[in-house]
Amino acid sequence: MNDTSTEHRRIHPVVERAGAYAWRLVAIGLAVAGIVWLTGRLLVVVVPIAVAGLLARALDPVASRLCRRGWKPALAAAVTLVAFLVVLFGVLGLAGATVARELDELGPTLSEGLDELTDWLVEDSPFDVSRADVARWRDEAGETLSGFLGSGNETVVTGATIAAEVVVGSLLMLIIAFFFLKEGRRMVDAGVRAFGPQRRDVARRSARRAWSALGGYLQGAALLGVVEAAAIGVTLLLVGRVEAHQAGAG
Repeated sequence: MNDTSTEHRRIHPVVERAGAYAWRLVAIGLAVAGIVWLTGRLLVVVVPIAVAGLLARALDPVASRLCRRGWKPALAAAVTLVAFLVVLFGVLGLAGATVARELDELGPTLSEGLDELTDWLVEDSPFDVSRADVARWRDEAGETLSGFLGSGNETVVTGATIAAEVVVGSLLMLIIAFFFLKEGRRMVDAGVRAFGPQRRDVARRSARRAWSALGGYLQGAALLGVVEAAAIGVTLLLVGRVEAHQAGAG
């Protein structure tokens, strides 16, 4: 007993504390690795839940306003989601129609761009490239693309699996977003009640601040998207006018 006590006293306090923290860090690292591994295995569920949270935060002001006007939470959540889907598919439809109208001009435009790139490579670039080299590269690229598109049943099965996961994930995301909009406050209250009486106020304030911070992030992302879209639109408009002016002058 005396020898053991003496050996124990010989361990420096810094070493003993460092060892204790090292074991804790190892345990935390294993826990994080396990969470990452489990998340990777459950991406089909984790991603829809995360997207549903973002969607519910974006649509919550509309659903809350309908609830304040006397609507039932379930009806307010359903109407809000349906309206969002109508607007989303309407925008996608308009964009698809615009792209479809431009498809006829896409092929000639790409051909002209490739021809101009070929002329630059052969005539003006610092590289020793001939037209035969460019033609061979284009043929090899076409063969590679054709081989990729017709690469057998494995690619088809993989594509079908991904498509099924996207469809299932989208449906799951809409269902979860509906319940977030309908029962979100009750879910938060239930989570707060899981804490001790002395920590419930802190937990409730933390949840409110996190909800507010998420809303600020979405507002900032939306504002950034509007600014980028406006900048791109103005740039394309100016480029179109310059090209039209050059064509008229020519």
